[in-house]
This record gives sequence, structure tokens and C-alpha cells, in this order.
Amino acid sequence: NYGGKLMVIKSKYSYISQAAQVGEGTFVGHNAIINSNAKIGANCIINTKALLEHDVNVGSHCHISTGAIINGSVEIGEGENWLNAH
Repeated sequence: NYGGKLMVIKSKYSYISQAAQVGEGTFVGHNAIINSNAKIGANCIINTKALLEHDVNVGSHCHISTGAIINGSVEIGEGENWLNAH
């Protein structure tokens, strides 16, 4: 209601491509990689060692599990959780 914005919290040990977009309130853990043209919605968790390759689209309010690998052009809908098995 007051127009505030949530920060992106990013580990200094993670990598986010300059061509990627990360929504407000998202957490990016240690050794996570978000590659070129990936789009991450608001209020997400990209956990430790997760790899999101080029052109991945993650909706808001998602959790990408520790060590998950999401290859190019995959779309994850809002509110979905991806575990290591995917």
C-alpha cells in the first residue's frame, strides 16, 4: 500500500547473467546460476547450486530446489516447486 519494493537477495557466490531478469523479493543462493535471457518472477527461491539455463521462464512464487537443473526454454508456472527429480 505504501509503494515499497522488496529486494533481490543474491549470494555473492551466485551468477546472474546481465541478460536475465529476476523479480523483486527473490532469493538466489550460493553457486546458483541464472543464464542468459532467463526470467524469474517475484518472490521466488532459487536455491543453492540450482542451474537455470538460457531462456528459462519461472513464474512468481516458485521454489527451485537445491541442485536442480532446468535446461533451456523450460517454463515453470506460478507457484510450482521443482525438486531434484525434474
